[in-house]
Amino acid sequence: ADTFPYVGFTIDPEKTPIMLESGWNWIGFTPKNNLQIQEAMASLNMTTGDIIKSQFEFAQFDASLGWVGNLVWMEPDQGYMLYKNNADTLYYPKSSNALPAVPSLAKRSKTSNDTIPEAIWDLNANKYQTNMTITGSLEPDTAGKIDPANAVAAFVGKEVRGLARPQYIPALDNYRLFMLVYGKPDENIEFKIWDADQDIVYRCRENVRFESNRVLGSAKEALEFTKEPLRPGDKGYVPDEYSLSQNFPNPFNPITKIGFGVPEKAEISVKVYNLLGQEIKTLAHKTFKPGYRYLVWNGRNNNGKRVTSGIYLVVMTARGKRNFRQVRKVALLK
Repeated sequence: ADTFPYVGFTIDPEKTPIMLESGWNWIGFTPKNNLQIQEAMASLNMTTGDIIKSQFEFAQFDASLGWVGNLVWMEPDQGYMLYKNNADTLYYPKSSNALPAVPSLAKRSKTSNDTIPEAIWDLNANKYQTNMTITGSLEPDTAGKIDPANAVAAFVGKEVRGLARPQYIPALDNYRLFMLVYGKPDENIEFKIWDADQDIVYRCRENVRFESNRVLGSAKEALEFTKEPLRPGDKGYVPDEYSLSQNFPNPFNPITKIGFGVPEKAEISVKVYNLLGQEIKTLAHKTFKPGYRYLVWNGRNNNGKRVTSGIYLVVMTARGKRNFRQVRKVALLK
């Protein structure tokens, strides 16, 4: 981090034209006060598909909707990239407005609405040289609503490369996501959805290839993010049937993990027996709520002593609305 000092002379924005070519243009912002996008760009002949972005936010122009996006204010001392379908000349207006711009999601640590919880992911946009824009939408919940507290994040592996929350667009009477995704050429971008109310993370079916300055989706034709069904081990996953999974690793030494599914509230018993039918270890014996759980066996018996190498039987029984019993063989090696 550093501060870049500069010197110069005050200019009159109204008398200082900025020549724009067809395609992408880097532009500065010469007025002394913040201006809303529609006011700052008023001198231009905008067409559908034109787009402006800062390092953290962007907005698209639609002939019937105007500017749509999470970039609402242009600010002094900031730089912007402007895509124009046609060459044009920009003249910024003078303005007496001096309202502060709303900080972007990428730059703020807390939301501006205290009723909306902070997103569970953090994004450091300053690590990346290039970005692309995505205008997306979310599936409504079972009640036909979209929760503005939910969030969508873009990932390369485990690294967060983009973050957005639903924003209500009055002209559409619907919500849209405006996400800048940061990356390197040809990286595969995957997405996850956070259900804030349930605190559950879903994988998305969609994935895209990163391309610098690529534009995906628009307000009217948004890229829809759809949830993948939860899998065993995911928070919130509830199986349809009882199940006892094969332990992993198997054979094992000295620790192994055993998964089991519970579709209803029930009394569950998971025990380890030797081949003579003698109980070696009680791993669980209590009431479980619906979900998918894991237990760990460290190769010791109920007295805390290590057992000998060999084959053992893991037995799961359930007493609920439906009774269940299943056995798995596990092998301990030393």
